[in-house]
Amino acid sequence: MGEALKDNLLASVRSTVFKESETLEGTCQKIEGYDFNQGVNYSKLLQSFVTTGFQASNLGDAINIVNQMLDWRLADEVPTEDCSEEERDPTYRQSVRCKIFLGFTSNLISSGVRDTVRYLCEHHLVEVVVTTTGGIEEDLIKCLAPTYKGDFSLSGAHLRSKGLNRIGNLLVPNDNYCKFEDWIIPIFDQMLEEQSAEKVLWTPSKVIARLGKEINNESSYLYWAYKNNIRVFCPGLTDGSLGDMLYFHSFRNPGLVIDVVQDIRAMNGEAVHAGPRKTGMIILGGGLPKHHICNANMMRNGADYAVFINTAQEFDGSDSGARPDEAVSWGKIKGSAKSIKVHCDATIAFPLLVAETFANRATRLTKTS
Repeated sequence: MGEALKDNLLASVRSTVFKESETLEGTCQKIEGYDFNQGVNYSKLLQSFVTTGFQASNLGDAINIVNQMLDWRLADEVPTEDCSEEERDPTYRQSVRCKIFLGFTSNLISSGVRDTVRYLCEHHLVEVVVTTTGGIEEDLIKCLAPTYKGDFSLSGAHLRSKGLNRIGNLLVPNDNYCKFEDWIIPIFDQMLEEQSAEKVLWTPSKVIARLGKEINNESSYLYWAYKNNIRVFCPGLTDGSLGDMLYFHSFRNPGLVIDVVQDIRAMNGEAVHAGPRKTGMIILGGGLPKHHICNANMMRNGADYAVFINTAQEFDGSDSGARPDEAVSWGKIKGSAKSIKVHCDATIAFPLLVAETFANRATRLTKTS
């Protein structure tokens, strides 16, 4: 093969392999991690996640989106022609903030994430909470008896023989549920009396508020939700130990009625009646809480911000694994929304997120006051 032919072949191959690049300078962030030569600064470390890549970048983006939720004021928007006089007032517009919906699955309340949720409710940093039944009962049970650290590899048969229940690497003694039964049945008796004598219409959220009041324990997020008038919704109220207690109570003292229809009106109303406010969703895990919050926001043509943190994948068509863009197709998230999914265990990601958003702002306010 002649030299000229070799050169032409090499040039052809090189042009194929090394196709001329489109410049990314000025349009994309450069990937770089945290420099530990600066010492250990956890805030700067978390800030560096944005440019670290992979799920670190997704968590960094999630932190930025939550901070955008917290920064937003109605004053940032141009008043509409048909808005009221109150909505035109600059002071009022500066006071109107994004309405934040928080959703989580029950296992996170079994874990130490319960304390992060309690912090958010204690300081009224979210306005609507949605969880599963376990997310209600586990909070209450922990006020009566502790959950313990175990191991993922413990034998189920052995634990059963010892009266111990395993949640991942957590252990809950059966005695905890016995204490829960002793505590809650008299409350159900009283609720039934009020239903009969005072014509009280119980809904899941009213039951939950009552339990938060009755537990009267500052370690409980339900206690703080009750104190701060934060609505806690649980449309699947019978799917857990709380459902077991309702089942037992129906034999001992039948007649207690819980109306789910009034709660779906109330839940959807939380989104529909948000009015000119933007809405944001922070959803840990999948299943019922994720869909319930998204579906409510569909009633207002979608949320403006969305952060999903879970380990589910989308390839089985589950709502749990669905990325935000799928929710956009349903009108549950606006096409213009700021949204991200963090593929990570929420016990790792959520405390870090709260540290750089809600808690960081509270710390700054304390230092400047």
